[in-house]
Amino acid sequence: MAERYRTGESVPEDGTYKVEKLVFAPVDNDHTEIELKKGEKFPSGPLSKDVAYWVKK
Repeated sequence: MAERYRTGESVPEDGTYKVEKLVFAPVDNDHTEIELKKGEKFPSGPLSKDVAYWVKK
């Protein structure tokens, strides 16, 4: 299983990350992919604004 990162954690390396799972939403329909740079913070799920778990693509 890929390493997961939660909203608010620091991005460990540059790359494309996607929402793997929403923490509080009953339905996981936010599969957004975004480019992040090392040191940035993982955002909330862009579609849901919910706390999200992110994985590197």
